[in-house]
Amino acid sequence: MLGRIKQWTAKFLSYAGRLQLIKSVLFAIQSFWSQIFPLPKKIIRGIDTICKRFLWTGETKNKAKALVVWKQLCWPKSAGGLNITDILIWNRAALIKHIWNIDKKKDRVWIQWIYTYYFKQQVVWNVKVKQAVWLTQKILCATKYLNEASIGIKEVMNMQEYSIRLVYDKLRGELPKVEWKRLVCNNIRNPKWIFNLYLAILGRLYMRDILLGWGIAICSDCSLCGRATESHDHLFFKCNYSTVIWRKLLQWLGITRDVHGWNDEIQWTVRHAAGKKQIYVIYRMLLACVVYYIWQERNWRTFRGTQRSCEELIRMIVQEVHCRGNLNFKVARKLQEFNFYR
Repeated sequence: MLGRIKQWTAKFLSYAGRLQLIKSVLFAIQSFWSQIFPLPKKIIRGIDTICKRFLWTGETKNKAKALVVWKQLCWPKSAGGLNITDILIWNRAALIKHIWNIDKKKDRVWIQWIYTYYFKQQVVWNVKVKQAVWLTQKILCATKYLNEASIGIKEVMNMQEYSIRLVYDKLRGELPKVEWKRLVCNNIRNPKWIFNLYLAILGRLYMRDILLGWGIAICSDCSLCGRATESHDHLFFKCNYSTVIWRKLLQWLGITRDVHGWNDEIQWTVRHAAGKKQIYVIYRMLLACVVYYIWQERNWRTFRGTQRSCEELIRMIVQEVHCRGNLNFKVARKLQEFNFYR
C-alpha cells in the first residue's frame, strides 16, 4: 500500500481522486488478505491511518486535521458518509464466510480435516476449541460477531450463496438517513463537485472563521467581497459576489425566488428539488457546480492573487453543466431548453 501511495503522491490529486483510489486500489489490496486471515486490530488501525493521511494530505507521513471523522466516512452516502468500507467489519464478515463454508462445503479436504480433529459431530456454531492454533480459534469464534449485531446464525447459514457485502451491511446495521442524501447520491456531476458539496453541507470547508477558531492568525474578511467575516453561511450565498452568481443561474433555469443563506438553500433543495424529474437533476448538478467554483474562486484569490468577474464564472458554470449533463441522454435533452445564457 505504501509503495502504491508513493507513486501517486507525485501527481496532483484532488480529494475526490484520492477517495476513489482508497475505495478501489487500496481496499482491494487488503481485501484479499482480510478474506483469508483474521487481521489483528493493530494492523487494521495502521491501514486506517494510512488511508486517512493519504485522503487528507496526499501522503502517509504528514499529519493533518481531518475534516470528517473516519468512522462517518465509512457510513453509506444516504446516512451522511462516503461509503468507504470499514475494514474491521469487512474482515469479520469474511471470517463468517469460513464458518458458512465449513457448514455447506463438507467435501473440501481442509473442512474434512477440521471435522475430524475439532468438531467430531458437533454443530459448527456451538464448537469451542481451546487447543487449536490462533488462526483456527479466530475463525471458529467468528459467530460471536453475529450475536453482537443481533443477527440470527441460522439466517446466515441458510443462505444459498454467501455474500460478504450482504453480511457486511447486516453487521454494520441500519443507520438513519440524512435528508440531503439526494444531493450527493444519484447526482450527475463531477466527483470533485460532490466531495466539495459534501464538505460544505457538513460545514467542514477551511473557512476563515474556522481557522481563527483554531488559533491561526489570519484576516477574517471574505476573499470575494471583503465586507464580512468569511463563513459557510456568508460565502454561500450572502456574499455579494456569490449572490449575484446564484441569482442569475436560478434565472437561467427559470426559477424566480430570492437567494437564501446556505442552510436555507439546502432545505429548499430538499423540499422542492429532490425528485427524479430532469429539471431537479439539473438543479442539483448546478448547485454542486456553483459551490465548487465559488470555493475555487475564493482559493484562487487567496493563494494565486487572481480573480474572475461574475459573468466569467457564470458562463464557465453554464458550460460545465452542459458538458456534464450531455453524458446523460435525458438530461441532455432537457438541457436543450437552457442552451443559452444572457
